[in-house]
Amino acid sequence: MQSGITGVFFDIGGVLLNIHPERTIQHLNNCTGISKKIIKTAFSHEILNKYEKGEINNQEFFQSIKRVLPKTDSLCESDFWEAWGMLLGEETSVSPVLRSCSKHIPIWLLSNTNPYHMELGAKRFSFLPLVTGLVFSYDVGYRKPDEDIFRIALNLAGKTPGEVFFIDDDLKNVNQARKIGLNSHHFTSIESLKQKMIELGLSFLKDDST
Repeated sequence: MQSGITGVFFDIGGVLLNIHPERTIQHLNNCTGISKKIIKTAFSHEILNKYEKGEINNQEFFQSIKRVLPKTDSLCESDFWEAWGMLLGEETSVSPVLRSCSKHIPIWLLSNTNPYHMELGAKRFSFLPLVTGLVFSYDVGYRKPDEDIFRIALNLAGKTPGEVFFIDDDLKNVNQARKIGLNSHHFTSIESLKQKMIELGLSFLKDDST
């Protein structure tokens, strides 16, 4: 099958990287003695949304979380950032797929993320040097599933929706991308991802062993 796909957009967390929010919550619980339930509540959608859209910086994010905790003096900044970094886990079995793709087709990362995690990621993620471009929510001011972030990604990549294959573990994001016209896959397993890519004509996955 001849592929019309000329670019692949990968999500990061839950696709290329395992994430462990429970580690963050546990470490903050250990450091402060505040219950895990209350700590989870502190990381509200409103605060995370602002942080991932670049509306608040690292320091403002820390202060926003600290202010809503019942014992504000129990959380020191170094403990907070250590805990926040613990959310990032190991690379998944999708990372070798990206590596194979990068030999044949431009790769872009399209992620809801934040500057602190990407500062850490620049040192940890083996796949970063392999990508053509990056579209991060905090840089562009929009988060998936906002339509605007997909439009921005397409413009930056110089692609039409039908030329792109988009992979994400969040079905809301996948459904929005499909509405715009992107070939999109809800990531649930490495096997189904490889099968979908082969169906789309990305047959080099059959041949590459790395």
